[in-house]
Amino acid sequence: MKLHLKACFLILLSFSTFVLGTPSNDKSPTIKEFFLASPYAHFTMHQNGRFIAYSESSSDKYEIKVHDVINNTSYVVYTAKRFEVETIKKEYYVRWVNHDNKIQDIVWLGNSVLALKETSKNSFRRFIVVKLNIEDNSVSQKKVSFLNQNGYWANPVVSSNRYAMFAKYKNDDSIDYYVNLFKLDLKKSNLDGQTSIRKKINKKGPKIQFWLTNSTNGQPLLGTRRVNDIPELYTKKGNSRRWTLAWQGVKGDYFSPQLVDQTTNSMFVITNHKSDKKQLRRYDLKKNQFTNVLFEHSRYDVLNAILSADKAQVIGVSYLLNGHIEQHYFNQTSAVSQAINKQKSQVNLIYLNGSSDGKIALFEESSSNDPGKIIFYNHNTQQFEHLITLKPWLEGAELAKTQVLKVKTEDNTTIDAFVTTPNGTSKHKLPLIVIPHGGPIGVSDLRYYSPEIQVLVNAGYSTLQVNYRGSMGYGKLIKQKGMQQWGNGIENDIEAALSTALKAYPQLDEERVCIIGGSYGGYSAIFSLIRSPHLYKCGASFAGVTDLALLFQRSAVENDDLVKAQLREIVGDPDTQQQKLFQTSPVYRANEITKPLFLAHGTDDVIVDIEHAFRLRFAMKAHNIPVSWSIMEGVGHGFDTTIQAHNYYSKLLNFLDKHLKAEKL
Repeated sequence: MKLHLKACFLILLSFSTFVLGTPSNDKSPTIKEFFLASPYAHFTMHQNGRFIAYSESSSDKYEIKVHDVINNTSYVVYTAKRFEVETIKKEYYVRWVNHDNKIQDIVWLGNSVLALKETSKNSFRRFIVVKLNIEDNSVSQKKVSFLNQNGYWANPVVSSNRYAMFAKYKNDDSIDYYVNLFKLDLKKSNLDGQTSIRKKINKKGPKIQFWLTNSTNGQPLLGTRRVNDIPELYTKKGNSRRWTLAWQGVKGDYFSPQLVDQTTNSMFVITNHKSDKKQLRRYDLKKNQFTNVLFEHSRYDVLNAILSADKAQVIGVSYLLNGHIEQHYFNQTSAVSQAINKQKSQVNLIYLNGSSDGKIALFEESSSNDPGKIIFYNHNTQQFEHLITLKPWLEGAELAKTQVLKVKTEDNTTIDAFVTTPNGTSKHKLPLIVIPHGGPIGVSDLRYYSPEIQVLVNAGYSTLQVNYRGSMGYGKLIKQKGMQQWGNGIENDIEAALSTALKAYPQLDEERVCIIGGSYGGYSAIFSLIRSPHLYKCGASFAGVTDLALLFQRSAVENDDLVKAQLREIVGDPDTQQQKLFQTSPVYRANEITKPLFLAHGTDDVIVDIEHAFRLRFAMKAHNIPVSWSIMEGVGHGFDTTIQAHNYYSKLLNFLDKHLKAEKL
């Protein structure tokens, strides 16, 4: 299916890496070791607080494990090959499909059932439903079933260990997609057969994209969808099967139902309807109107509501604060709140989930200089217990800590920037690398472990990241200010952050500043050399946009009116703003590039075609302007392996050393 993510996906750079090979024993980590992904992921605690399920991957397989908190033992309950060939037999042909399998999510569907979402080559493959045999001193696999339908688990029916509500995706030209609801009997092996159209629960009413269901009997309580970017809420009365439009927002409103409180016939919803910031609000389902605001922040959007283990209560909210995810809890005497308060110095303690009685809570503890640990808090003993270190090969490595920098822009708006400097002291001033993030809309840099930052800082460079206008988490006004600001307002913010950083950190060398980035960040790096060559000594772009009009010529854009409209909103209209797009496209101003530039692009990039890099290189060559150049075979819009990351950063560091000459501390 095709889900439109408000167009930021069009030019969003991603670095997804796998565990390939074994970390070395050298004290200073290598590029590959910085980029090695943790083999552990998708931690989720059972409601009873005793069992924690998670995945563990290696180069050739992945395993699903269940950790018994009482016995302090992990049991393997499912194993699969990472790489396999599937034979598909049809009536008139046979074909073979090469799979690169990964687990994307793990959900408990009852006391002894796990649902695993498996992907292959970054696309949905299937759900794997694992029934468990749980005894006092062991957990083992009892039975495995497969569901080959893409969708999501709307809710396990917690009153039984047998049924679960499944929402199956369907493509639709009018509203992009919708979902049908099915009540699956998990004891039956043929799960696919239970998702035929005649068995859907939502037999009458509109095409709904998101359902909230009753966790006791699985019946749908309300549904939402977006039509022409306008949110709609549908409800029904009593036992009626008729769904009616209860509320309709305005274009661009964010509207995300979190929980239905059936005792008060109200709904908890995160929305920015008639507000700049996303808030947690209560909505009266009987009167069909918003009532009180339960939580809001003056500077930041609410990201999501934190639900109790049984999904019966909203216990808190999450929002971004100074580059970390901050969690606020309404009941300060709960086990979760006590755990957070006990670790007051650890502002980066993130609640994952916990037991239904509130006595056991599962957390991830991480920061910019700590890739993370999984720990759990026992309310009875009031102690934290360690479960897993996510990247054990980096333990003992001296990773650099990222600091927050508040920046005033030209229109007196305060934005966040982040500065990371090498550990130790230097006799000389430090070279600085400015790194605009991708997007540019709806994406933000955070103060968590970043292999890109640590590689550069480990090589002796300081770094500056900027959450410029358009970045995620700062409200509608900041987002709107970033629209169609390529080469203009966004770069003004970046330059304001650079000026502020040089004043706040006197150890930074203003004569040795380079700007680098990927995707939009690559565009920004190139265009910054054109508009402000006095600020930068060099620039580097990976998968960068060089011709704005060319973005509209991809088939995925030309054949999709919704994507085309979103791209016009973010970049500009090539039909009515052609001159503006030319003026802010590096390829048409290549003759103005006077500082050293490193261009790298993947041959398999389907987001920003490699044609962007070729056009700029040819334009620079026509003006006899040298350019460092790297075509990366088999690489897409980001790095899928540590080898790809190593190849790029090795060349990038050679380029930076040549032009900035960093001193490794």
